Amino acid sequence: MDNEKSLTDSSKYAESIIDTIREPLIVLDQDLRVVIASRSFYEFFKVIPKETVGQLIYDLGNKQWNIPKLRELLENILPHHTTFNDYKVEHSFDNLGRRIMLLNARQIVRMEGRERIILLAFEDITDKERVQRALEDSEERFRRLFETAKDGLILVEKEEGHIVNANPAVCTLLSYTQQEIVGKLLQDFNFSINFSDIKIILDKLVPTGVISYDGIYVKNKMGSKIDIDLQVIDRSRFIQFNLRDITKRKISENEKEMLTDQLSQAQRMEAVGNLAGGIAHDFNNILAIILGNVELVLEDLPTENPVRNNINEILEASIRAKNLVRQILTFSREDKIKLIPIHIQPLIRETLRLLRSTTPTTVSIIQDISKECGTIMADITNFSQIIMNLFGNAVHAMNGKGVVTVKLQEVNINTHDFNRFSIMSPRSMKTPGTFARFSMEDTGSGIDQKIIKQIFHPFFTTKPIGEGTGMGLSVVHGIVENQGGFITVDSEKGKGSTFSVFIPITQKEEILTVQ
Repeated sequence: MDNEKSLTDSSKYAESIIDTIREPLIVLDQDLRVVIASRSFYEFFKVIPKETVGQLIYDLGNKQWNIPKLRELLENILPHHTTFNDYKVEHSFDNLGRRIMLLNARQIVRMEGRERIILLAFEDITDKERVQRALEDSEERFRRLFETAKDGLILVEKEEGHIVNANPAVCTLLSYTQQEIVGKLLQDFNFSINFSDIKIILDKLVPTGVISYDGIYVKNKMGSKIDIDLQVIDRSRFIQFNLRDITKRKISENEKEMLTDQLSQAQRMEAVGNLAGGIAHDFNNILAIILGNVELVLEDLPTENPVRNNINEILEASIRAKNLVRQILTFSREDKIKLIPIHIQPLIRETLRLLRSTTPTTVSIIQDISKECGTIMADITNFSQIIMNLFGNAVHAMNGKGVVTVKLQEVNINTHDFNRFSIMSPRSMKTPGTFARFSMEDTGSGIDQKIIKQIFHPFFTTKPIGEGTGMGLSVVHGIVENQGGFITVDSEKGKGSTFSVFIPITQKEEILTVQ
């Protein structure tokens, strides 16, 4: 009797201890049935004792606890280990949702009958894991932004002003390695303002948390001056310095005037192109009616009828007009073209071979076609038209006697290079990179500087009436812009001209080669 009372007292004493434990806890017998559960277990998992005590743990909550990882712990791990801590289980419960828990298990063997019991404590770390993952995601996003930012970024600790990190952009900007920057002080680098006293910087940051410096500079490792805009930002542990290279924005008044002129020219060209495109469409409709009726008349006229000669003249004139309309549409960029990656060396050689047969023998053609020039995106027919139009102009400029030098080479062009060119396609100026340069140089009379800005205007020509339409260079201009390139012209009266067409090199694989 005394033993039973003692066991009852011990059981109550154990239950009272279990109920004071903050983490949910249950006691399982050797058959994995619930013997006791703490108050916190019932509260956390939203169950009641009669649904819990005596139940196989896997059957709790309509078998919601039939969790493979829990089985692994109870059936495979604990038989070989008296205790096992921080066993992570992630599971979705109907009434709780997705929870992440750490399980601490202890196996105890009772003296009476050598029966074992298992204490199983649960620590809910769902929120902690969420916060940890959010922190890791935030740090990862910051790291990626820091490393991929185009602006130079420097992090400086607040105590003594030592640099703790520098991103790749600032290393490129200053021409130092990260190892050469980290650990140094800002004054070790050649800024045009004094950053030697970190406390002064911190005091200035107090009101807004941001300081902006415009129009300052820093010198890189080689001593070259780099104009920068600088922002200083207060972070919790560091001071962040954002360096933006504005050297390219520091252009002279002459360069600004040149850009304004080129923009004005582009706007005029676009306006004329839109007008020409509209007229061409209307004219094309009229030509279609003329051509259709002329062809019907020819079908009805007997072969021996002398009127056929007059009708044929009308047909030929209409076809020439149709071709002129096609040129106008090409100039106005309304004619559909298909750009494909091509290797243009064979196309240039083949077109020049055909032109040679119709060119006076008093004109010499020199070819300097680089085999190393890469692939471009182009329309074969339209690029042939570029070659023929430029060649025709060169021959005309020399009055049928002289030397035409045709070159092709691959060149790298940066933003500064653009300022050296007399560019007739200003919309392409902001895309530096690798280009195929196709140039046509003649020994002709050259172009008067007074009219050099007009030569690409539609219908502008210096040829006598009846010898030209004034569309050749306009068509070239339209084709080149359609293919993402630009045109330059270098000429001096009496010393010939050089027209250069620049088309971007593409990384796409060549799909067509003209033999």
